[in-house]
Amino acid sequence: ASGHVCGAAGSQRVKRSHRRAKGGTDSFHRGSLGAWDGGKNLAVWGRRALPAVCAVIMGTRCALQRQAEARLTVPIDRRVFDRSSPEGVVRAAVATRSPVVFSGSQVEEWAAVRSWTPSGLADAVGSFPAVGELDGTLFVHRDPDRLMGRGLSMGLPPVYDYTVAKNVSVRHFFAGGSGTNAPGADAGTRRRQKLVGKLSEAAYGTIDADAQPRGFLSARTSMLNSHLPEDASIWAAGARGTTMSTHYDVGHTWVAQVHGRKRWTLWPPSWWRVMRPYPHHHPAWRQAELSFEDRWRTEPTPCEGCGECMETVLRPGELLYVPPFWWHRVESLEEADIALSVVNWDAEEGSRFERAVALGLPPHLLATPANDAELALRAAATTRFLRLLLHALLGEPTNRDIRDVSDAYVRNVLLPTRFGEPTVAAQLRCNEAFTPCMAPLELPTADVDELKLVGEVARTLAPPGADTVSNGVLHLVLQDFIENLVSFVAGQESMCAFLHTCFRAPE
Repeated sequence: ASGHVCGAAGSQRVKRSHRRAKGGTDSFHRGSLGAWDGGKNLAVWGRRALPAVCAVIMGTRCALQRQAEARLTVPIDRRVFDRSSPEGVVRAAVATRSPVVFSGSQVEEWAAVRSWTPSGLADAVGSFPAVGELDGTLFVHRDPDRLMGRGLSMGLPPVYDYTVAKNVSVRHFFAGGSGTNAPGADAGTRRRQKLVGKLSEAAYGTIDADAQPRGFLSARTSMLNSHLPEDASIWAAGARGTTMSTHYDVGHTWVAQVHGRKRWTLWPPSWWRVMRPYPHHHPAWRQAELSFEDRWRTEPTPCEGCGECMETVLRPGELLYVPPFWWHRVESLEEADIALSVVNWDAEEGSRFERAVALGLPPHLLATPANDAELALRAAATTRFLRLLLHALLGEPTNRDIRDVSDAYVRNVLLPTRFGEPTVAAQLRCNEAFTPCMAPLELPTADVDELKLVGEVARTLAPPGADTVSNGVLHLVLQDFIENLVSFVAGQESMCAFLHTCFRAPE
């Protein structure tokens, strides 16, 4: 029986089916056992044991338990792939911007489905150039070269640190790991391992032909990034339970499962407020901060009106489409799990940030201030520009005050979502004052050129539709744009203080 709760939005999967999340089956257990005895211990026993008892007696989950789960997750749509028009199928799936699993595609005929086994890869490539190793089960991607990592030495809690081992024997990888692991070690004590290797690397050149044909997965949906080459990566996990933390990608991703099984859980972009993504320049950018908190393992956090959480188990030969900006969490269900992902960067959503930044800024925001007075004017002008932009994107048809719209969004939405994690807030000194914004300054009304630029940036960032998925993308990209601009004006170390001080709470 499934123990995963989509409402927990990226939480760790509980180890046993009877350890259900609060709100999932509690009412069922209280009604069946709690009413009979009324004792706390017995009620707790019922919550933990009854699903397992039902499974033994009935050979399946209890009907009420299934109903409770159904309220938390929906299956991903499954379709049969039309091989007569592979690129047409890809373009049609991309147009929906909704996850889908295909069976019957050319992937089923790949030699990789038969040869990319632990022993087959060991014979073909011998060793993996580099693998990540972690004492726990949850891998959280990090890029230490992002500005907050390189300039401010920001990172993740030590429990999520992983090491990179070089030239790891494939047989050792699948037998229990490298480093301090011994082959055949108990799965509960192994160092979890994750491989992410570009198929274009020399080490994998001998097996590239095994995953052909796959050109149809890169079918262009526009010409935004037509110059970019195919991005194909081989993914492998060496132990059951190895999990990639909840995150989103900015391109169209196609995942072909080759060996073993993976559990995929996906949430629409509109879940961004629940996920609480790390800041744009943080090493864990695009990762969901809440994945790291133990309390989310047992406390589902529904997102009212945000769209449904989806889940599926991907099996060998199946093909999964993951749209841009969709949150996803991936768990290995086998001791050996191998997949190939192909990312098509030709996604309109993924280019909005770069296109908005490329429009430039008003001249008075680009000039380097020579003294504190000029810095104060620059800070005030930046605040005005962002207030105009926020009002253009989020303002109501009524004549609601520009400051009310913008400042409420920054203080009540952006700051707690992006900078609410205590370690991040402390490292960025979010509660300190940004002195240049302390003294009120009267700026002249924005000129025609600035208003025109605000409109162009707003149109670039705004989604083509008003549905919840598109709105989720808008907020993620908009917040990246705000952070990037404020970092340019105030510096990485003062960005959060700038937002906290310059956007005062509406009076």
